[in-house]
Amino acid sequence: MQSHHASHWDDTLSILQTELKGSVTREDVLLWKKNLHAALERIPDGRAFRLLLDLKGFEPVDIEAHKAMRLVIPHILLSHGMRPAYADLFDDPGKLSVTLQRSQRCFAFANVHHDENKMGQYEMKIGRSDQRFFTDPDKARQWLIQQPVPLSGPQDLP
Repeated sequence: MQSHHASHWDDTLSILQTELKGSVTREDVLLWKKNLHAALERIPDGRAFRLLLDLKGFEPVDIEAHKAMRLVIPHILLSHGMRPAYADLFDDPGKLSVTLQRSQRCFAFANVHHDENKMGQYEMKIGRSDQRFFTDPDKARQWLIQQPVPLSGPQDLP
């Protein structure tokens, strides 16, 4: 399957949706990342948002493609007020600095992937009230929409 990537900011629902699918090369990941950051730029300063990552059908062609992809979303979460649940998979994740870029806060993150076993394990081990793991993009989107937008104003970082 040929690679496909897209990112879209939905201002009405405050959802940044991004997807990376198919046989993905390192170059595909770099294009996806560029497109994702362009979509992030469309989010108004000071805005709270939801993030939907859809990797259903993502098949990196080699380890370099996987390495290029695996830190993109955790970096976005960290720079938008959220400690990635992925960090809980490691005994010592190192120092994670949570910041607020342009005062934008990600308050809900849904991760979609086709591997039912992996998503089930992630949901059980590291799923949280603000971060969930799914195999169905529609269920992920529904969960995101149900997450209430936090009140604006100064908030403590985790």
